[in-house]
Amino acid sequence: MSLPSPEPVSVCSISRVVSDWLDQRPVNPQVLACFDKVINVRFVAESGPQVFALCSTDIGNGPLNVLIDSWPKWPDNPASAPIAICDRKIELAGTVIDCAAASRWNPVPDWEAIRLAHGAVASPKLCAAAVAYASSSPLLAWVCGARGLPPEFSRGLSQLDLWSHSCARADLFSAAASLAGLGGGLTPAGDDFLCGLMLGIRSTMPAPSALCSIVANTAAPLTTSLSAAFLHSAARGEVNAVWLEFLCELGRAPAEAQLKSLVRNVTAVGYSSGADMLAGYLWLCRVFANDHCGTGHCA
Repeated sequence: MSLPSPEPVSVCSISRVVSDWLDQRPVNPQVLACFDKVINVRFVAESGPQVFALCSTDIGNGPLNVLIDSWPKWPDNPASAPIAICDRKIELAGTVIDCAAASRWNPVPDWEAIRLAHGAVASPKLCAAAVAYASSSPLLAWVCGARGLPPEFSRGLSQLDLWSHSCARADLFSAAASLAGLGGGLTPAGDDFLCGLMLGIRSTMPAPSALCSIVANTAAPLTTSLSAAFLHSAARGEVNAVWLEFLCELGRAPAEAQLKSLVRNVTAVGYSSGADMLAGYLWLCRVFANDHCGTGHCA
């Protein structure tokens, strides 16, 4: 007599992007990395190789996230357990995760509205709020003027400065190639900085897609699979819930206390990923404020 199948685990929210991928007959799933409340999975969809993250609800919505209602008790090493994806269900280590009834979350903010309201974003008040978290990221400390240029990033950042004056795409290409993969971890600091840079481009420039594509397509082949997924996601203008709130509220000229809260939430993402992303975003905002590439002739 066969045993009854276990009750599927439900998903409360799924990124619209990941939801679309699951409809593309995904094949060859593989667990990339496992953490306490996140399991990263790579697979191949009709659109090509992709990455998504199974997450506890504590993590919150993100462009690659599938939020599970009740986080399962996984085996000691789920990375080595069998995984399959079929009919909007993900089966990992004997646990079936049913995405069919999940709410679809949109990771793309209204970039046009953000760009039009961007006057408050470039305010020195944002840099003043960010400097309190400079110790968590040498890149953020440098952008805020709290320390010198980090030596390992000097070549890429110097090339980025050239681009800010020349607006030559070749200089942006060189900067992205130099910063890609710099730093340790699954999402190196150089990549996180580039992600923030692309969000800054989308916040300030009227035709950002071509510039973001240069950054992501240059950097992605030079770094980890997970980091490449985040680079492409940022290039498409996709953000997590914390960044979505951050971007939308900045245009409303938040009070000092709220601004500090927004910055605290952004910098709390990951070990230093959020702070590194904020560094890239702030760098681009300062370029815009100085009217180097901010007039749109770089688009």
